[in-house]
Amino acid sequence: MSRKALSGFKNSSYFIFPLKIDSQDKLADYLSKNSKWEKISSGFDTNYLMFYANNMKNDGRFQRYIYAGQEKPNIYMLDSEANSPDKSPEPGDISLYVFGQKIIFLEFQVLYKDMEPEEISDFVSTFRSLRNHKNVPEELGCKGLIDVIEEILPARESGTILCFSNPSEVKMQANIFTMLSIPGYDEQESRSLCCRIAHGYKTITPSEGDASSDYDKCLQLNANEYWGICPDGLAYINNIVKAKNFFITYNNLCNDYHFIYLLLLHQRFSAISFIEEISRIGKSDKEREKITKIYPDIVDLQTHYSFRVISDDFFFQTVYNTTYQVLEIEALLKDLEDANGQFNELSKTREDQIGHFVMMVSLLAAVSAVADLASVLGNETLSWSHIVSACIIIIFVVVMFLLNFKPWKR
Repeated sequence: MSRKALSGFKNSSYFIFPLKIDSQDKLADYLSKNSKWEKISSGFDTNYLMFYANNMKNDGRFQRYIYAGQEKPNIYMLDSEANSPDKSPEPGDISLYVFGQKIIFLEFQVLYKDMEPEEISDFVSTFRSLRNHKNVPEELGCKGLIDVIEEILPARESGTILCFSNPSEVKMQANIFTMLSIPGYDEQESRSLCCRIAHGYKTITPSEGDASSDYDKCLQLNANEYWGICPDGLAYINNIVKAKNFFITYNNLCNDYHFIYLLLLHQRFSAISFIEEISRIGKSDKEREKITKIYPDIVDLQTHYSFRVISDDFFFQTVYNTTYQVLEIEALLKDLEDANGQFNELSKTREDQIGHFVMMVSLLAAVSAVADLASVLGNETLSWSHIVSACIIIIFVVVMFLLNFKPWKR
């Protein structure tokens, strides 16, 4: 059976690294003054997303930059020189995705020219880890990925820092989106490879059925086309021989599905980042006031960047739903409700403090008004204007007291 991939289909991977930014203004200033980063106005040519998600590319919630330096960094491709030149992985575009929140993504595209699926699997599992790029032999004349990241997006100048869900940095690795056309593979081979490449591991194999576990999924939504979905990555594989049977186009993968995955990663890493910030807030009133600075960003995430329905197309929505579930985004967003609780508690405390202040002022005013009224009543030259003024003050004080008295408020 033919092993030739579909015409126009590029076997490739996107290695996506999340970053935090200290200041959006600082990053925007750096990108505007750095000629090596070119802003792409269109972003992604998506066709199957709901308007509110698709419009993110036009209203400032999402921006895409391409590294357009005259000389692209010579990235260490992990002993790819051992392979024949026509089979070595090739670096593609370097992109930066900036959301309106504090999480952005730096992405490296890699193209696989005539590489066998098992060779691709081995490469993905090694290339994605920054630990494998720390000590690069000088004689190779190239830089490790971690050094390239600092070169094209220096932390001090851009105000960015690599972030991972594991604080010990044991898991210093990218999330991956891989797409492969491998005609001639049977169902079992396709499913196994799909899950292994999604994980970026060499030995993971799916169990029987669509769901291998709650930790990952292997979906077959169309004949000869498979999706591997796990917390580490997303993989699409087709084993189609004839192009007329090709349901999901390469353009769909590079645009709609690619953008969908970035949206999901943004929701996940933003939620994780906020939860980490909240966990560091102390119990003192001064510390708890920090929650007021975080709360607007949390609301912004929940209202402008988080979606449960992304498309009215079955295939896009199913992949989105499954990835949403595997990345545990709903659980993470629910954890953020604690921030809402802290904010409401802090607001209630402030409200009570204001109420107590108003009551004290009211009581003082009441005492003063009663004293004035008594003085007026004891004065033979009593005037109705004095009596009316004193009564108005007393009525005002009573009303303010009732409005701020807790049992009455309840």
